[in-house]
Amino acid sequence: MARTSYPHPTAASGRIRRWKGLLAGAATLALPLVGLGALPAAAATGAEYRVDCGAAEAGADGSADHPYTTLAEVNALALQPGDALLFARGTTCTGTLSPHGSGSADAPIVVGAYGDGAAPVIDGAGAHDAVLLKDIEHITVQDLAITNAANPGTERNGIRLSLTDFGKASGYVLQRLDVHDVMGDDNKGLNGSAAIQIGIGGKSTPTWIDGLQIRDSTITHVGREGIYFKSTWNKRPEVGSQDTSGLGPWTPSTGVVIAGNTLTSVAGDGIKVDTTKGAVIEHNILAGFQLRSAVANAGIWPFNADDTLVQYNDVSGGGNSHDGMSFDADGGSQNTVFQYNYSHDNAGGLLLVCPYSGARTWGTVFRYNMSYDDAARVFQLCPGNIQDTHIYNNTIVDEHATPTYFLQDDNSTSRGVTFSNNIMVNRGAPMGVQVRGPGLSFDHNLFIGVTGVPANADGAVNPGGLGDDPGFVEETHKPTGLDDLGGLGLRQFSPAFRAGLAVADNGGRDITGTPVPETGPVNLGADQGVGAHTDPSAVLRMPSVSAAAGLPVTVHVTAIFWGAKPTRSATAALQAPDGWTVTPVQASVPDGLKSGAGAELSWTVTPPADAAEGTATLTATVTAGDGLLGSVATDAKVRALFASVEAAYNDVAITADGASPYTGDLALSRSSLSSNELLKAKGIAPGATVQGAKVAYTWPQFTPGQKNAVWASGQSIAVHGQGTALGLVVFGVNAYPTPVSGTASVTYTDGSTSLFTLAAGDYYYNQPATGNTLFTKMAYRNTPSGKGNGPFSLFESTIPIDGAKQVAYVTLPQRPAYTDGKTPGLLVLAIGVG
Repeated sequence: MARTSYPHPTAASGRIRRWKGLLAGAATLALPLVGLGALPAAAATGAEYRVDCGAAEAGADGSADHPYTTLAEVNALALQPGDALLFARGTTCTGTLSPHGSGSADAPIVVGAYGDGAAPVIDGAGAHDAVLLKDIEHITVQDLAITNAANPGTERNGIRLSLTDFGKASGYVLQRLDVHDVMGDDNKGLNGSAAIQIGIGGKSTPTWIDGLQIRDSTITHVGREGIYFKSTWNKRPEVGSQDTSGLGPWTPSTGVVIAGNTLTSVAGDGIKVDTTKGAVIEHNILAGFQLRSAVANAGIWPFNADDTLVQYNDVSGGGNSHDGMSFDADGGSQNTVFQYNYSHDNAGGLLLVCPYSGARTWGTVFRYNMSYDDAARVFQLCPGNIQDTHIYNNTIVDEHATPTYFLQDDNSTSRGVTFSNNIMVNRGAPMGVQVRGPGLSFDHNLFIGVTGVPANADGAVNPGGLGDDPGFVEETHKPTGLDDLGGLGLRQFSPAFRAGLAVADNGGRDITGTPVPETGPVNLGADQGVGAHTDPSAVLRMPSVSAAAGLPVTVHVTAIFWGAKPTRSATAALQAPDGWTVTPVQASVPDGLKSGAGAELSWTVTPPADAAEGTATLTATVTAGDGLLGSVATDAKVRALFASVEAAYNDVAITADGASPYTGDLALSRSSLSSNELLKAKGIAPGATVQGAKVAYTWPQFTPGQKNAVWASGQSIAVHGQGTALGLVVFGVNAYPTPVSGTASVTYTDGSTSLFTLAAGDYYYNQPATGNTLFTKMAYRNTPSGKGNGPFSLFESTIPIDGAKQVAYVTLPQRPAYTDGKTPGLLVLAIGVG
């Protein structure tokens, strides 16, 4: 083997995030990767071993002319400091790569690639690990593609670093790796399953890492974890009994940096560190987590760790609300700082602070972050000891049609949480604050669309707070990433400008790098700039609407004026396609509206009775003289109107007992409800009057064995009546443990519309969803082989409506069509008004 010089790669600058055009004329600040120190230098010389698993086996000695051809040959080597183990690009080696031997601080071992072409592939082929670093140190692994997809569903990893009774271990760099399709099980622990797994255990010698960098890598389609740490040297009072796996005293790993990575399609947690001190997690993109796990998972989070810094990360795509939030300061974690991050489109929310079982989580700081459309709850507190937690100067926007919590409080045993200088703009469904005890404090927050903010200990409610529109630079633009946040900066004349009070130890700069004063007034939200002058001077917001052919719907427009002078002689108009009728309801703009003031405008629009299904464009404008002050366009979705529930039938959900041939096919499951049992249990029959909680239903006509239920997929159904309650008889399929739900609406004859959440529990598991009451219970159902023993349940959802108005139609949630017997579905049997 030739002995050659092998230089270690120098530290890369990583992805530097910038705001583009946030402040007019302001220079953009480059933000450094603060966690990356200098990498260890390579020795001047070392052995270079080459591996080409596609080469001829004869004479293989690891040289350039005769490379090794199997991982078994490689794993038999005793590597020395400064050695390089290089795999040929464009080739695949199958099995587990498990190098032996350690490098040194001055001469790390390097495992990498040579030649041209695609990265060399290490395919674990269903083994526990594709790459295993077992009780070795001072090693760099880089420029490899790592996969482990065969025989999915068992514990496995892409790359695993495993230390047992090792003591101090140093000098790890995992960089420029492509880890994909690691199809592990739904468990996590000391040994997996993860794309990158760090496991530190043992019984006799406290073990920890001093120096680990995971950077500039991609992780795609893995289960369960993305990047996962676990140490059993984790016992201390702060963690309580929240983790019972620990075997030794708390011995934290140090010098841990996770930076510049992109993770997508992760079954469970994105990035989790455990028993660390001073870990830095920065400049990562996590897009899609908590996608295929049956238990709780979050985006980026420390557990039982001190002084973790999480910054400049873009986190999105949390798949459900079983946790499913971007960030979590979990049990036993002290002094965690989350700053300069962008979180968006997560089903579980923004931040969880989560000690329980005797653990405590103290000193969490959450500042200068931006959030857009994080659902379920923005913030959540677990039932444990939470103190010295400060959430300040964040900018949060929510436009969901489903109700959310600003704060979900799970009855913490001890609370010390302050919310200061935040901007929370909710343009969607109602957002509340859940409070279950003292210890919360709110001051100088701008809240729009948030109710139930509690009084502080002195009786004051959000002192110094505002309810005015903050005046974002781009009101209608949803940022796409960390380099596209300028639209959430503040306009000139914003009421949020210098409306807050500085928080001690506030980090000194905002998300753009703008200095933040240590004392005195500061801006609300994450932007501390001077305010941007923007045109046009009026910002218009108009939600999309759904209209049934031939029936009116009311269109609402909010206009906020940011001109230097008060409004004068301004006019508003709404343009619709040819053939549509547009009638003003409130279309006048008052004179004298100053900067930051608004006007609510509305029109009734009616598409033609013969309008085809599709999408039309509505455009609202505000002008003054010959000048355009502002405009906005939105989609009007035109739907065909079903004349009745039976006209919308699309699923065979009810059959007669003993029918031959059997035609039941409820959501492609081949089961069905029994018409005989429905009659016996509740008196349900075609045309019968069936009493619900508040509504007496005239049961739609149906024929057993033919289409007789509505699988909800956005249908608009005519419903006539006037009353205070709208009732729907519903049930869910494939809706356990999570009930099926979606946004529905009721439209009145005057064109006004009210949104509501329609949910249904699974009829097989007899578990009602929130808002459901039991309508009836059946002893059996029909199947191709006869009766299937129950019980099985139908549910009723009752929604308050405006008793002074006539109902025109109901639009069901837009749910996916069933493509197989596993698709979650919401089925409707009857609708009534009472």
